[in-house]
Amino acid sequence: HTSQDENGDLEESDHAAQDMIQHVSLLLSFFANEEASSHEDLCEMLRKTCPDASEGVMSAFANVDRAHFLPEGSEDRAYVDAPLRFDLVHQSAPSIYAAALEALDLQQGLSFLNIGSGSGYFSALAAQLLGPHSVHIGLEIQAELVQHARERCDAL
Repeated sequence: HTSQDENGDLEESDHAAQDMIQHVSLLLSFFANEEASSHEDLCEMLRKTCPDASEGVMSAFANVDRAHFLPEGSEDRAYVDAPLRFDLVHQSAPSIYAAALEALDLQQGLSFLNIGSGSGYFSALAAQLLGPHSVHIGLEIQAELVQHARERCDAL
């Protein structure tokens, strides 16, 4: 049931219902653990499972390969839309990162602090949206992860 106010705008409860539907859709795609066989396939899958993602967010995913931030030997799981953990290196599902990037609304020139930056993958995605002139700091307490992230980011 959709109701409108005197100006023809959707009522607040209808916006809440639309938000709930989007969240349920995101959760369903997360639990489906959709898998792609390549970086390009992952990007195409994200376009389908995250239809409201902006072109900027989709471009960030196209420019940053998830496998690059995972340990060697884990390539067979790199393109699953699910969280991954290999010893200290862990990443959330790509669809979760897409939703987070949309919610953050990162723009060129903004500053960004990523506390618990881990493998560097999310920071690399954020850097695509922030551009080269932004202040962007990743903070991580695990020395091995700092080294891992630096090596991966430097190689981009």
